[in-house]
Amino acid sequence: MGYTDVFGGELIFPSRISYLEITTAVDITLQWPTEQQITGGDVVADVMDITTSAPSLNIDMPDARNTGPGNKATVNNVGGQTFTVRDVTGGTIQSVASGEQWVIVLTDNTTDMGAWTTFQLGAQVAVASASALAGDGIKAISVLLNQKIDSDIEAATPFTAVDGDRAKCLIYTGGAGTCNLTGAGTLGNDWFFMLRNAGSGTLNIVPPSGQIDGAADINLDPNGSTFIFTDGTDFFTIGLTVASSIAFDFVSLPVPGSGDFILSGANLNRISYRFTGALTGARNIIVPNTTQQYWCDRQTTGSFAFTVATSGQASPPSIDEGEAIILYCDGTDVVNAVSSSAIVLPLSVLQGGTGATTAAGAQANLSVPPITRDMIAGVGITGGGTLAADRTFDLDAGSNLNIDHSAVDLLAGTGIDATGLGDLTADRTINLDTANNRNVDHSAVVLSGGLGIQAAGLGDITASRTINAVVATTSAQGVGEIATQVEVDTGGDVTRWVTPATLTNFSGLGGAITVTTGTYEPTWTGFSVSPTLDARWTLYANNVSNANEFALHRFIAVGSPTGTSNANTMTIDNLPADITPTAGIASDRMALYANVTDNGTFGILGLAVADLNNVLAFGISTTASAFVGFSFTGFTASGNKGVQQQQTGMWVTS
Repeated sequence: MGYTDVFGGELIFPSRISYLEITTAVDITLQWPTEQQITGGDVVADVMDITTSAPSLNIDMPDARNTGPGNKATVNNVGGQTFTVRDVTGGTIQSVASGEQWVIVLTDNTTDMGAWTTFQLGAQVAVASASALAGDGIKAISVLLNQKIDSDIEAATPFTAVDGDRAKCLIYTGGAGTCNLTGAGTLGNDWFFMLRNAGSGTLNIVPPSGQIDGAADINLDPNGSTFIFTDGTDFFTIGLTVASSIAFDFVSLPVPGSGDFILSGANLNRISYRFTGALTGARNIIVPNTTQQYWCDRQTTGSFAFTVATSGQASPPSIDEGEAIILYCDGTDVVNAVSSSAIVLPLSVLQGGTGATTAAGAQANLSVPPITRDMIAGVGITGGGTLAADRTFDLDAGSNLNIDHSAVDLLAGTGIDATGLGDLTADRTINLDTANNRNVDHSAVVLSGGLGIQAAGLGDITASRTINAVVATTSAQGVGEIATQVEVDTGGDVTRWVTPATLTNFSGLGGAITVTTGTYEPTWTGFSVSPTLDARWTLYANNVSNANEFALHRFIAVGSPTGTSNANTMTIDNLPADITPTAGIASDRMALYANVTDNGTFGILGLAVADLNNVLAFGISTTASAFVGFSFTGFTASGNKGVQQQQTGMWVTS
């Protein structure tokens, strides 16, 4: 684990390594001495005598974060080859020639490479160390200073170029964004950095004060790059990438599949695109929201929607399969560069056309004189031709034109008098035939009122006449209005007619009786051995609103009407639904006034009540009255009990 300081001192070693001799034929990496045992002997000692048997080898120091500032070592080249002492990242600290001794001191350990200073021992002439002179944008390679470009990725927006970015290349990878510059006065004259837009949108570069290239801000398009430097007051660019106004490029781009396809990298700013591939769903081509034109040719397969838009654009232009259109981005949305209005053909002469669809029409509209003059035969004429020779015109006798008039006769048709007619060799008079009631004088034909027709307004047919029907009354035939159902139900109207449909639904008339029958085997309670009678029922109903329906119930004289009692009640629990009273009945309905058998005694007055739950409960009289004193728990819980054969009862079901 690294650290930056321990009370301002360096590591405390259990046993200080004061001297180490190293002989190597390959590059080696040293290690900091620690309390734990380490593998190998290549550790950083106070004094190191190093012999390299191959030229240009490297001795790499360990990670600077694992020790403290002030840690130092003396490096003595006792061999015949020059070697280089480097930091952990490969940066040169000091080149050590044969016979030279250098003291190497760690001055900062906040990064893995650290910061180092060196000075030479025993030198008669002071020699500057390349690594000690290396600053921003400079790298020491052996004893020489070389240029370098460090790079940082900037993915977020906005971001700020600071003093520590001197000589760096900042690479922006986001969408449309902003790069803020630190004030020119803070950075100072001669500060510079490089900037590349590797993102998908325009990068706006903004100084906090002053100007950049004479403006308040500038834009860097995707794939663009530039050097930016300051004179301490304003900023300037060198090599700013600017889109060519005359460049035209083409790319054939496969876009199979569906969903969003984002143009990026080498596919940006290509102007003309041919999209190919098999679509599996709607496809959206997403372009940067920067000013650009897009000539699009859709050659995909699959009848799905295909649009070109900026990210999040609503209602982008669509391209039909096989269609080629020109679009452009205005910096916000993609729009169609060509008006969608249809071209009306033919173009008029004022629009630069001919206003015609034939050569002759165009010639006439443009007032172009004909090359030749023709004699043209008209209707009933044959012959003619150009005026290059004599021409003969003949009557056309082959198309029923110009026929001999003596062969054409006027004949009398229906309503025409044949007198005076004949061929066309003389004048002929055509007269109407007034015989047989044809072509009669209209003043002699009169319209009269008949049954159900008013006479008023009638007369002869020399003028328009209106025929009016008589309104029907109880004493006169005529026309009438059909009454509505409400008018029929209300009554009192003597001027309207009633139809069969409204009469059938009239609530004042009784409906037809519907009879439904059925049989069932009763399920008894109150018995250890139940009676074995079957029962037949009949339901009487009609279709009149609010009318009651009645059920007739009768036991069939087959089987045993009695059984062995084991309770003081007697019921039938499976009364058919058709004859069970409905919820519209105010209360249970009584029925079956008849005799019952209880404990072997026959002739006891009984009563049966049909309730709303498919139950027919029997009661037994406790008095002489037929209407009061009935008990539904008055049976004897032993002996023989039951009903009378062919016993019949009736009750209201609805």
